Amino acid sequence: MTDLVTWLRAQLDGGQEPGTVVAAHRAILEMHRDDGLGWCTSCGEMTLDDHDRAPVETPCDTLRALASAYAGRPGYNPGWAL
Repeated sequence: MTDLVTWLRAQLDGGQEPGTVVAAHRAILEMHRDDGLGWCTSCGEMTLDDHDRAPVETPCDTLRALASAYAGRPGYNPGWAL
């Protein structure tokens, strides 16, 4: 995931997006970060037995969808597509 997040941050730092878009995308990046074990800190499906969240690997679909907005830019990895 680090590559996807690093690449997305570079897109946001490029100055091509309005400030409000950059702020919103940075908030999404913060909410959907890697927990250090390869799992998204925000995504997951509720389990029926204990109402816990089943872990979702990173990059999660939210970050993949965010990256798709920049798919035409250099460095985009088609492996990030949903």
